[in-house]
Amino acid sequence: MFVLSLSLTAKGQDAINKIQPISTAVHVGRNDINVNALRHFAKNFTDASSERWYETRDLVVALFSLRDIDYRVDYNVRNGNWIETFRTYSEAKMSADLKQSVKSSYHEYTIFQVQEIEQPLHPVNYIVHLEGKAKLINLRIYDGEMQEEQNFRQSQQ
Repeated sequence: MFVLSLSLTAKGQDAINKIQPISTAVHVGRNDINVNALRHFAKNFTDASSERWYETRDLVVALFSLRDIDYRVDYNVRNGNWIETFRTYSEAKMSADLKQSVKSSYHEYTIFQVQEIEQPLHPVNYIVHLEGKAKLINLRIYDGEMQEEQNFRQSQQ
């Protein structure tokens, strides 16, 4: 058995608040994936190649990288329905309006990572990870609202 650390978010605006760990996932081949998941994947990620598929009790997960963005796409294991897509990237890949929105309020911070969470029937969630001289901040931007979800003091060495 292959062990992989993944996280699963809850639906909608509580996505960052309800992260649940998935401790193990088993690597599976394309022949073991529900046809609905494969069709959705082929239609929506035509440029993807070398994806790796994993299965848990409830999920089938595809992991891959494309144009310096890391992807995780979750499907229901039973019927192959798409659940959500996670994209993780650097500040350089952020949209100009999102970057401006963050920088206007947090101009003394460095954006070191962005996580984008797309789910059916919900606006896209953005989790923006910021680093300052004394603090680390995780911002959530959802439906035009920006909110500090986590705020940590950096240790002074």
